[in-house]
Amino acid sequence: MADYQSLSDSDLFSLLSDNDHLAYIEIYNRYSGLLYIHAHKRTRNKGETSDLIQHLFTILWNRRIRFN
Repeated sequence: MADYQSLSDSDLFSLLSDNDHLAYIEIYNRYSGLLYIHAHKRTRNKGETSDLIQHLFTILWNRRIRFN
């Protein structure tokens, strides 16, 4: 099993396009916090920001096959 934390973003997206859920989790762990900070600066609403981040990652998972 790969150590996902040591993989590059490119490698993770390649694995994601192959339906690797652990790669998706690693991408989420790497970027959800940073995205939340930036989105919250715009929305100034914790609930709305959380919804936006959840929606973004749902889209990422649903469109994962397109990253080939």
